[in-house]
Amino acid sequence: MKKTIQLIILVFLLNAVTQAQNDEGKLQDEGRISITAYVPQQVENIPLSALDLLTNRLQMVITKNGLSTSNGIPRFIATAHVSVLSKEITPTAPPMHALTLEVTFYLVDAYEQTVFSQTTTTLKGVGKNETKAYIAAVKNIRANDGRLKNWLERGKEKILEYYNTQCDFILKQAETLAGLEQYDEAMYLLSSVPLVSLECYNECMEKLPEIYALSQNEVAVDTTIEEPQEIIVEHVGETITEVEPTEKEIKPIEKEKVIKPKTEKAKAKARDYGKKVASKELDWLNK
Repeated sequence: MKKTIQLIILVFLLNAVTQAQNDEGKLQDEGRISITAYVPQQVENIPLSALDLLTNRLQMVITKNGLSTSNGIPRFIATAHVSVLSKEITPTAPPMHALTLEVTFYLVDAYEQTVFSQTTTTLKGVGKNETKAYIAAVKNIRANDGRLKNWLERGKEKILEYYNTQCDFILKQAETLAGLEQYDEAMYLLSSVPLVSLECYNECMEKLPEIYALSQNEVAVDTTIEEPQEIIVEHVGETITEVEPTEKEIKPIEKEKVIKPKTEKAKAKARDYGKKVASKELDWLNK
């Protein structure tokens, strides 16, 4: 009987530890800066299969270096521009296709159309046909490549610097957009702030349900909790202070029930708007 009880306790503790680790991992993932990997069609007419592989390699580089490619609001994009430096048929039996590619990687703010960081590398590939040569070249992209790690780290630092120094401007810009009834764009701006920029994130999350309420022609939710009013009651020989709750007093749990659904709906609208921003062509990179 004693061994059975010990076994039950052990199983309970293991489940608790596993759940805590899962929750921690979820929080860490939500706190990461979200980067969308996107490679548009190239001028060089690169095969679609090679472009798809290049996108997958970018996603691998992003996640292996501590950033997120999901669960975020699309704003920051990792992309690549490919130039063919040389293309030849090898004098071998059988003949092979050999390519030398110059690939420039960009980390950009798709909304502001600015480049946070970039780096260039050269890739070589050989295959039985041109498509296989492209694929062989792209396969040489490695997540542990020092140049790519530095490229992402520089971009991450600039993104954090942007939010830590421009938060007041972001809040004012969101209010201006809401005043123009451009609610989705306003919610997108507020929702794109990563949790890792905690102070700015908290300020934007406080403003987010207000703008959502305006977009639905609702009265903005009063999230303030007024201090209870003190009433002085005088009795003979003593003074007693009684506390009277105010009508506007909102308990934290009740406040959460009101605010959370609006915040989640606002994030959903922001995510849809962000997809439109992220799907725009990146022609401005080459101007």
